[in-house]
Amino acid sequence: MADTSLLIMEESSRFSRIPKYMIAAISSWFGSLALGTVVGYTANASPSLQAPGSHVHLSTDQLSWLGSLMALGAVFGSVCAGSSIEYIGRKGTLIMTSVPFVLGWLLMAYAGRLESASSLLIGRLITGFCCGLVSLTAPVYIAETADPSARGFLGSGFQLSICVGVLISFIAGKYVSWAYLAVISSLFPIILLALMCLMPETPYWLIKRGRISDATDANVFLHGLDVAQHTVVEQSVGGSVVSSTGDSVPAIDTSLKLREFRKAHVMKPLVLTLALMLFQQTSGVNALLFFTTDIFAQSGSHSLAAADATILVGVVQVVAALAACLLTDRAGRKLLLVVSSIGCGLSMLSLSVYHFLSDANEGQEVKQEFSWVPVVALISFMVTFSLGLGPIPWLLMGELLPSHVRSVASGLCSSYNWLMAFLITKLFHTLLDCLHESGTYLLFSVLCFTCTLFVVFFLPETKGKSLTEIENIFKARPTID
Repeated sequence: MADTSLLIMEESSRFSRIPKYMIAAISSWFGSLALGTVVGYTANASPSLQAPGSHVHLSTDQLSWLGSLMALGAVFGSVCAGSSIEYIGRKGTLIMTSVPFVLGWLLMAYAGRLESASSLLIGRLITGFCCGLVSLTAPVYIAETADPSARGFLGSGFQLSICVGVLISFIAGKYVSWAYLAVISSLFPIILLALMCLMPETPYWLIKRGRISDATDANVFLHGLDVAQHTVVEQSVGGSVVSSTGDSVPAIDTSLKLREFRKAHVMKPLVLTLALMLFQQTSGVNALLFFTTDIFAQSGSHSLAAADATILVGVVQVVAALAACLLTDRAGRKLLLVVSSIGCGLSMLSLSVYHFLSDANEGQEVKQEFSWVPVVALISFMVTFSLGLGPIPWLLMGELLPSHVRSVASGLCSSYNWLMAFLITKLFHTLLDCLHESGTYLLFSVLCFTCTLFVVFFLPETKGKSLTEIENIFKARPTID
């Protein structure tokens, strides 16, 4: 009996040694996992909606809107999140997001009974709105609660959980109809709600609201009482305070003036973040994810069934995202972005060459002999994208942007990201009509290689630096007049 009790105490002690800031980050990951189910939904839902037994039938244009409305809703969600995380907090925003998330999925699930395409599209728009809220809030929550030594791992976990959500949607979508897939997807926002209710608000936000005692309690919950590694939250002589990760922040939330964005130490990180968001979307990732099954079906590949190839893409994407989590704090942000953008560019280039040769030879010989090329190219794209271009722009959004403009600037960057996702997804079929597959994938390839040059020459490394140290990199620059 004593031995059993000792074993239970040892296991409990091991669990208690897990840093609470990791548990907080993992809890927020369920928001990005829910986001992933939205991203992956249309890959198998689109063929299901076109099946003979479906109660809702969408035209080609409506299918295009089904894919792109998610990104359009996310644009507005990101704009609202900028204010929401400031006034009701990071934790409060994640909790609030759960309710419309579930409602949006249920609206889509019951569209069949209503025999209403409008219900399906409106539900898609609502879930997209919630994705915009999550995509801004979760990275900021992680950046402000995590230890600097683990911030790369936990920040990259945001993309990992998105990939897991996409994979869940791919697998479930193979076996259930689009309506039941919506029901399954509604479970994850509920889990997010339950877990976030148990987590603290970020010490940084509590400090800004003047709630020093609550900030100290949150700091102790997240990081313990080890003052050797974490500074106890306290007021400083200069009217600022020190957060749980050693970052000084203003104690009072002053009104933000537009002229703040003209200052070099604000403008430069903002431009860098916006550029990374642009390159992430112009890689073509969301167009590929939304229409993965259709792309495989139309490519003439017979190596795998389209649905199986889609699941395979999801699996390798999760593995690559996990590798990114482990490498971000070791290899650094810049190296992973360079490797990622080159890999994505080469993958898109191989797709372009494949379709060019298929068109030149009327498709039959090339598609029969090289039917494996689209599968390998898309898998290699997702692997390399998940190593850098997927997670790191969101991670750097929480790291690069200065503390006093982070809420507004993050909202701007996130909404810009989703606006680009909407435009590229909506115009994807138009690009295919105008440039054909070879020209479209060649365009994406050129933009990926352009990203490589941008990262090499303009992006600073942030590995291992506190948020204050990162801000000081840009404060050495003079103000823009």
